[in-house]
Amino acid sequence: MALDKRSRRLGVLATVSLLLLGLLGARLWFLQGTQADEYQAQVTSAKRRTVYIAPERGRIFDADGRVLADNKRILTVTVDWSVIRRKSNRDELFARLSGPLQVPIDDLQRRYNPCYPGGPSTCNKGQLYDTLLPLPLKEDVSEDIVAFIKERSEDYPGVDVIEQYKRVYPYAPLASHVVGFMGAITAETKDAYTAQGYRLNERVGQFGVELSMERELHGWWGKRVYEVDASGAIVREIEEESVEPVAGFDIQLSIDLDIQQYAEQALETELRSRRDLPFEYGGGCDCAPRNPLDPETNFKTRVFQQTLPDGTKVDYPEYVNHKAPAGAVVVMNHQTGQVLAMASYPTFDNRWMEAGISSAKYQELFPSKNADGTPLNPDFAVLVNRAVSGNYNLGSTIKPFVAWSAIHAGIITPSEIYNDQGTYTLEGIPPEDCQNNGGNYKCVFKNATCGTG
Repeated sequence: MALDKRSRRLGVLATVSLLLLGLLGARLWFLQGTQADEYQAQVTSAKRRTVYIAPERGRIFDADGRVLADNKRILTVTVDWSVIRRKSNRDELFARLSGPLQVPIDDLQRRYNPCYPGGPSTCNKGQLYDTLLPLPLKEDVSEDIVAFIKERSEDYPGVDVIEQYKRVYPYAPLASHVVGFMGAITAETKDAYTAQGYRLNERVGQFGVELSMERELHGWWGKRVYEVDASGAIVREIEEESVEPVAGFDIQLSIDLDIQQYAEQALETELRSRRDLPFEYGGGCDCAPRNPLDPETNFKTRVFQQTLPDGTKVDYPEYVNHKAPAGAVVVMNHQTGQVLAMASYPTFDNRWMEAGISSAKYQELFPSKNADGTPLNPDFAVLVNRAVSGNYNLGSTIKPFVAWSAIHAGIITPSEIYNDQGTYTLEGIPPEDCQNNGGNYKCVFKNATCGTG
């Protein structure tokens, strides 16, 4: 009986063992036979690292080939996202990096998570940076900092130094309204740019030619594919899968920098002189004379005072918009239509944006509201190119087109004289005073393009 029981037990044990061995064999055959290619691909993928390479942005030149917008190679300290996903690892690494990078720990935390205390009031984790790219911790670092980090790489796991491009404007603030500036992709434009293949941590054109020619200037991303070992160290580059970046197109403008400089200086000087003139000489009035007044006729002063409502003082605060706060100048080649200069005032320095300014500083430099919370008068806005975006009545700017059309059609000749009856009506001014304090004033067409009064 005992032997029979023992034999049965051994038989059951042998059966179970054979069954388990059969299951293991079947599983081994399944893995090595039917799914070998899939698992091999996963192993190969785990041994690869793809590094995306930003393209060099196209440059902007003036008509004579002078560089208005260029690129400067800079070194940027980055960290791999996988290393800092755990809070304990992130806190320890940022504490070590804060000293060498001379960046407060809180600022490093906000790089990882913009919702960290002290960040923007509205934000989403990851909205500022693409998780497929290393997280930039500090741009434009010195060679000494790079050497320090490289020598102690074991203390800074996942930290690397890469080359990037920084936009520079050699002639700034000259032609700032024309050239424009760059900035980060915002939450409002994120979807539009990502749909075009942009990455969230890119800087894009925000104003001027940098914005209007963004697609042409941008270029196309490249990538490097590396084989890495178990520790993540690079073994070799897989060249057949790597792609070189393609630089953006250079753009040459018709702007002549010499004429542009003269136009900007002349515009600012003229506006300042109008603000400094006393009221009796046209100061604070948009009809200021170019020459000193005749003390006997004092025509300009009478026109100015007659346009004011009854009881209004001459030093009227409610007429502050007439104190020459802004203006624009455009110089064109009348034969080709090319714009040789385009000046707008008040102006700004586009290098401010590349240096990096906070939201508070941006609002201080470019306020949208007055101190009392009321909307800012458009005449005082800085980020407006008045030559192309200002809303103004045509005024005397229509005169050259009317005169040219009449001459071109053969209706008149350049030397023809027209008897101007002075029928323009201005509130509070007698019709006989409308033209040169006399009424019938004869104008030669070649001189009729300047508005006087």
